[in-house]
Amino acid sequence: MAASDVWFEMAPTGVQSRLQRLIAEHYPATYAEESLVVVLRHEAVGKRGTGQDWMAGGVRVLGQFVSVPPRFKCLMEVPWDVVILLNAKAWNDELTEAQKDALLDHQLYHGIQQSHDIGEFYPVLARRGDWAHGIREHLPPEDPNRDIALIDRETGEVLEHSPRAGERRRAEERLGHSVS
Repeated sequence: MAASDVWFEMAPTGVQSRLQRLIAEHYPATYAEESLVVVLRHEAVGKRGTGQDWMAGGVRVLGQFVSVPPRFKCLMEVPWDVVILLNAKAWNDELTEAQKDALLDHQLYHGIQQSHDIGEFYPVLARRGDWAHGIREHLPPEDPNRDIALIDRETGEVLEHSPRAGERRRAEERLGHSVS
């Protein structure tokens, strides 16, 4: 997709307010001094009237956390520290209010944790559950949390999950021996 097939707009005030509420609730120390903005990323409609979707590596992208490098801030009207890009089609037409909070929460967590290891994002998963309906599919096949919701749908109980145990198990698999 060419760069001209994509366009951006500042998210409406309500989205910015939602972001500020989540920061106050869960990230006041992380983002105390930083300025953040939410931007909607739109895909152009093709000749056949169908819009392309935001894809990366064969996976649909719902959002992206972007730390603005200092060298680019001089080019900005407002020198934002962080830009959160959201898939406009998903945000406007598909996500529930709870999923919107979960998506923003997930993007904000990138300011703490840069990787996409599911276990390392456990605080967001514990607050929001399997909000993207498929998070479990990213867990390794032998992970006990793979086939059950992060919140047991039958009992309503929060399931135990240890990110450190998952990392240790993956390290042992890579190294071929036990890691203490």
